[in-house]
Amino acid sequence: MYGSGITLRGFNDNGKVLFSSNVAGIGGITRALFLMAVGETADVVFYQGQVLPDGLTGQFSQTQQAALNNSNAVAFLAAIQAGTAPNGWFLWNRQGARPRSFSTETPSSAAQPRYSAAPVRRLHSG
Repeated sequence: MYGSGITLRGFNDNGKVLFSSNVAGIGGITRALFLMAVGETADVVFYQGQVLPDGLTGQFSQTQQAALNNSNAVAFLAAIQAGTAPNGWFLWNRQGARPRSFSTETPSSAAQPRYSAAPVRRLHSG
């Protein structure tokens, strides 16, 4: 199932590993982001060409950044194809991916993308 080009994206204290890889042997899918532990079946966080969640326009294209916490939640920045924004931040758990914010610009070496405001909860005041 996993092809060449495996990129480690993160790991946590629960023995989970987050990685992206080319995909072999699944028609039309060429790249995906996976979460797994040794001896377990991998969870697919998203795959290239997958329709965006929550009725959003577009499809996932590729992982730009990804992180994993000890609750096995994955935050990731994905390039979006055929959508209203070129990039979006998503939060994934076993119930699926949920959108968080979207870029209004295409990233370039000259300018950083600007993201729409998303609610942020302050964890500590100090």
